Amino acid sequence: MIVASRSQTIYPSFSRLLEVFSLAAEEFSRTFIVIDALDEITDRDRIVELLTDLPGRTEHFKVFVSSRREADLENAFARVSDYALTSAHIAMDIERFVRAQLARPRWRNVPNREEIVHELVSQADGMYESRFPQSP
Repeated sequence: MIVASRSQTIYPSFSRLLEVFSLAAEEFSRTFIVIDALDEITDRDRIVELLTDLPGRTEHFKVFVSSRREADLENAFARVSDYALTSAHIAMDIERFVRAQLARPRWRNVPNREEIVHELVSQADGMYESRFPQSP
């Protein structure tokens, strides 16, 4: 962000940010970018553009993205390897975590604990994770 005055804020262009980020990453042997819950970002077109463009700019970038399955993201990342974690894969971990949290003193007297566990586990809708392959 560049502040031109107290009443006006100017942001660098997307292409300038991409250029600066690429130059900064060249200082390292590898740069890992991890984006969790990409599906939760409403205006994600620019981020998707960045994530799909960066690995082609240099071999230094490795990108990992997690998201629920959404058509626009599946299309954007169609050329990369992916691994889908379904609700069945993660239900046990979520249940174990929720039960551990509910066993803590702060939550011990919460009514309907089994209902809470069931509801949270049933709402774990799976995740979609994409990883960019090694750059050529």
